[in-house]
Amino acid sequence: MHRLFEEQARRTPEATALVHGDERISYAELECRANQLAHLLRERGIGPETSVGVCMPRSVHTVVTLLGILKVGGVYAPMDPEYPADRLTFMLEDSRVKLLVTDSWTLSVLPDCGVERLLLDQERDRIASLPTTAPESGAVPGNLACMFYTSGSSGRPKCGMLTHANYVNYYRFWERTYLRGTPMKVHMQMTSFAFDIFIADTTRALFSGATLVIVPREVVMSPADLYALMVAEKVNSAEFITPILAALVDYVEETGQTLKFMDLLCAGSDIWYARDFLRTKRLCKPSTRVIAAYGTSETSNDNSTFEHTEGFGELEGIVPIGRPVANTRLYVLDEQMRPVPVGVPGSCTSAASHWVAATTAGPV
Repeated sequence: MHRLFEEQARRTPEATALVHGDERISYAELECRANQLAHLLRERGIGPETSVGVCMPRSVHTVVTLLGILKVGGVYAPMDPEYPADRLTFMLEDSRVKLLVTDSWTLSVLPDCGVERLLLDQERDRIASLPTTAPESGAVPGNLACMFYTSGSSGRPKCGMLTHANYVNYYRFWERTYLRGTPMKVHMQMTSFAFDIFIADTTRALFSGATLVIVPREVVMSPADLYALMVAEKVNSAEFITPILAALVDYVEETGQTLKFMDLLCAGSDIWYARDFLRTKRLCKPSTRVIAAYGTSETSNDNSTFEHTEGFGELEGIVPIGRPVANTRLYVLDEQMRPVPVGVPGSCTSAASHWVAATTAGPV
């Protein structure tokens, strides 16, 4: 994964990589900062298959830390500081992190689990003194890259462990299917960094040369502020969770504005009703690619995607989950987990339940 970013940083060093409020940093600066942190992580014993906890407010530092961990072959294990203390304690113990990257303020509200810490604010001068060249990572495609925990709504949180190969395959699918004809220029990042969409946003933007705009939570929750930010930053690409998109569409319709500046608009993580899908398309220009993404954290963000290109009135009910992403096979099962024949509805009993028709599509 980190090699794809390094290649892009060499192609567009002066382009803006990250925006967060008034902070803007270039690809070259992001590469240097990630390399410096990577050298410190290596000094602390981080290498391939070593999990590193990350717990801090979502910011530029979060992206720097992700890249730094990947650059030494470590495993990114995000933990949102807003999680309850018992959930954080469980995640710290279950993930067997060797090191927890955080800051002094966040540390004050974290449970004490006896894990070694790296405080970014206290190590600022030390990090700035380290080499800006990339260390040798030692990682191979089959090594773990990220660990994500589910909500735990059905019991204890479950950990999905993803390899570099998982995410590179995911990015290459998006690059070939959607990004070549409709380039990302400015892409919004709106979810918690402990949510798998964070990796999807970061990889698609930073591996393709786009600017990634990190949107504060309070802006995400205000449709008016979110729309104003999209216009101000000239956003042309975003992935939404469907409730946030529905609120934004309501605001845009009520104020008589449009989403015609969007070239690529994706939504997922929850049921997307056809009526909301079609409302979104009507606010966009005809060439905007509106995509429904469906998948689970355990398999690198998306298992399938759906893009409705026909007449607006032909979609009803729930938006289909679409076709499998590259090198992926989908199995459609009934409630007893048995394969169903083509044409028979299947049941997916996840948090976001979908009813789908069986297909015979195999690997793409």
